[in-house]
Amino acid sequence: MSAHKIARVRGFLGRGGYRGADLELIRRVTEITAFLSALVIAALAPLAPPDAPLGAPAGWSILCVVVGGLVLLGLRLDRTTEFKPDTALALHYLGLASVALVVWLSDGRQSPYTTLFLLWMGVAGASHPPRRTLGIISATWVLAILPFFYDSWSSVFAGDMALRLVLWSALTMMACVWTTRVRMQRVDLMADEEQAQRQARIDPLTGLGNRRAFDERLDRAIDHARLNGKPLSVIVSDLDDFKEINDSYGHLNGDELLRTAAEAMRAAVRDHDACYRWGGDEFAVLLPEVEQDVAEKVAERVSASIVASCIRPGGDPQTLAWGTAELAPHMQASDLLASADLALMTRKHKRQRGTRFRSELPESESN
Repeated sequence: MSAHKIARVRGFLGRGGYRGADLELIRRVTEITAFLSALVIAALAPLAPPDAPLGAPAGWSILCVVVGGLVLLGLRLDRTTEFKPDTALALHYLGLASVALVVWLSDGRQSPYTTLFLLWMGVAGASHPPRRTLGIISATWVLAILPFFYDSWSSVFAGDMALRLVLWSALTMMACVWTTRVRMQRVDLMADEEQAQRQARIDPLTGLGNRRAFDERLDRAIDHARLNGKPLSVIVSDLDDFKEINDSYGHLNGDELLRTAAEAMRAAVRDHDACYRWGGDEFAVLLPEVEQDVAEKVAERVSASIVASCIRPGGDPQTLAWGTAELAPHMQASDLLASADLALMTRKHKRQRGTRFRSELPESESN
């Protein structure tokens, strides 16, 4: 076999694992299989009594234990809330072993219970990845041919059992391949959905989180802050006189300035995920476990980074206006943002009054 074919076989055997598997469905199907096996064994017991190797008293006692165990297993699975793949695998091997035990109790190769192997093989094939399914198939072959070791040889039985095992194995692998493909498709769909959700929360121009991402994280941060008694602060900011750039130099220059400002903001804030484009030329920074006085220092650092990195088309450095707020016990998310926005507006008005006051001074006094 060529190296390429060997690689394809290995890839198939190890493919998928339990990614995309519906463990709740596997639990339910295993539960139903346990109940169904108990019902079939109990119904066939009068027709195929378990009295072959050990005699009637011991055989019936063991059969009752097997049926009771399968019923208890089904009841336990019905009440189970956490179900793991390894647990499912162990239970499926246990199901095969219980069938082999009942076959031994009821005349070996003549036992009608042999067909129950197919039930557990099919469930296992639809539940596990290919490599583990091959283990289930191998175990079934071993258990199914055990009657050859404790019963007389029969070529008819040997041929019949060989044909059954081949067909059962093929059906089991078909179930495994089908469910593996379904799981891989589900994984791909989940990955595409996660990617779409991430893209829906990222501003395509700057690469920062958008308003939706900010609002969602702010709600979680508020819950976390109140649960742990930690401070929470926000910074709301915008670029000074940004509209003039779009009006005088075009939106391409404005977009480039926004990208540069976003990079400068990332560089100035330790947690890059805390920076968001709030809308237009407005940015927001979320600062968990940070008090307002520290948030002011962070805002000053962000402003200095933007002044140093962002040059307006006319050659002047780009400046930033900001406002900060800290979460108070009575505040909701909207109250916190309103407080920060009010601080931003207050800072901008003070700056405008200061600029207007200096422009109104006589030239000798302003110097």
